[in-house]
Parts: sequence; C-alpha cells; structure tokens
Amino acid sequence: FPPPFCAAPSIRLQALDFEGGLMARPQKMRPLKVLVQSGGINISELCLETRPYDPNLTSIPLDNVEVSGDVRVSVFQDTGGDLSAVQAMTLAANPHKAKGLVLLFIFHTNFMRQLSVQSSLDQEPSDYIQQAAKHCAVPDKRGKYKIAVEDLDVANRRIKSGYHAAGSSVILKYSSVARDLCSKPQEVFNM
Repeated sequence: FPPPFCAAPSIRLQALDFEGGLMARPQKMRPLKVLVQSGGINISELCLETRPYDPNLTSIPLDNVEVSGDVRVSVFQDTGGDLSAVQAMTLAANPHKAKGLVLLFIFHTNFMRQLSVQSSLDQEPSDYIQQAAKHCAVPDKRGKYKIAVEDLDVANRRIKSGYHAAGSSVILKYSSVARDLCSKPQEVFNM
C-alpha cells in the first residue's frame, strides 16, 4: 500500500509583534498594514489584509486567520489612495520590490508544528535546537515564531540606515488547529 497523503497542518495566526525597536523611527512612518498570503501560485492567495495601524504599536492583531502550507507575511506602510497591500504585491514583478513594503518572511506550517508540541516525555529541546535558536528563526513550544531583523527580507538591508534597530525582531504568535490530516491509503484492487 502507498503511504497515506498528509496535508500540511493548519495554524491560526493571532498577532505579529515587533520587539526591540524594530521600527526604529515610527514617527517618520505611515500607518502599517499586515498582509498574509498562503497557497496559490507563488504564495499569492489573500488570507488577510489588516486595516492600517499606528507604527508606534508593538503588536498587530491577525484575527486568528487560518493558514496552511507555504505562508508569506508582509508588512507594508499604508500608501493612502486606492492601492491595497495585496494589489501592491500582485503588481510587483518581484515581491521584494512591492510599493510600501517594509519587511516580509515566508514559512511552511509543517515546521511550525514540529517544535510546538512537547514530547510525551516532556524532554527539553536538544543542544542542537538550543544552539539554532540563538542564531536563526526557530519556533518554540508556546506558539511563537521569532525572527531576527537580520533574517527578515527587505528589513535586513535597512539596519545600517537606522530604519530598523539591530538585534530587533518580529514574533508571530499562532495556535495549532487539530485535525486528522492523513487520508487512509487507497485499496489496491486485483484486475
């Protein structure tokens, strides 16, 4: 029998937090929007576009939007006018060049769940995971995914100019959606 097909797990995105002065000069910024996309060609399907928020805020709610598979989270400055964040992303030949883009990151929900569930033995993470957590984006057990500004697309190039503070980060807060993701193997019929 072939192995069962297992769909990508779903998660609900609760909030995007800015830590350590990520927006170093919020007084010089326009209001911020968060765009969440998942699925489609080049991760292009709209899941959520928030209303504009004051750039002085350190957390933007994501309305428990449900996503699965490849997910792109982008933060935009509101350009005013009629151009939405999803339109700006769609019109750009390269997502990194979208009008008003402040930062973006991409992840897959399979990786979000792996470390969010404690083992039945309640063991501490291995030394490898602890070392990786110091140097790169690693999800933790509490439904938080922290990414250093140095690892964020677009934002990593704006640290020297003072647009973003060195050592700052974003934290994506999420929760798992419990479902049976695996289909049963198909029966093989003799002909």
